[in-house]
Amino acid sequence: MECDGVDITNAIRTVEVTGHVSKVAADGDVRKIAVANQQSFVTHELLEGKSVILEGRDIGTTVLPDASIKFFLTADPKRRAERRALEVGGQVEEIASAIEIRDQQDSSREVSPLIQASDAILIDASDLDPMQVVGIMIEKIEKLL
Repeated sequence: MECDGVDITNAIRTVEVTGHVSKVAADGDVRKIAVANQQSFVTHELLEGKSVILEGRDIGTTVLPDASIKFFLTADPKRRAERRALEVGGQVEEIASAIEIRDQQDSSREVSPLIQASDAILIDASDLDPMQVVGIMIEKIEKLL
């Protein structure tokens, strides 16, 4: 991921940054702008004849509630922390604690809470690598189409 031509992929995944994400995401005015921008992006891409895949904590419930296919990924916080530590470094226990706090904050916020859409397909990725997750998704999509 880039911002102003600078690779920020690792920077946005630090414990410090992720610790602030929930606070910003809980702001109704910020969410209103973010959701409108995401929806505008999707509309533009679809009008251009492109397919769109979005990832986020409220995509299937708030941003694109009418999306034709939705997945809800979950994984054990410790496994998520181990993966994050491999990506960007840090202590697994500290990262796991931050993940659990963020999940709790995001699940209980009033604005766009982290919840599984009723029509989303649940995938527990605790013991799956990324390619296995993609494989499951492709399999499910092929069955639905």
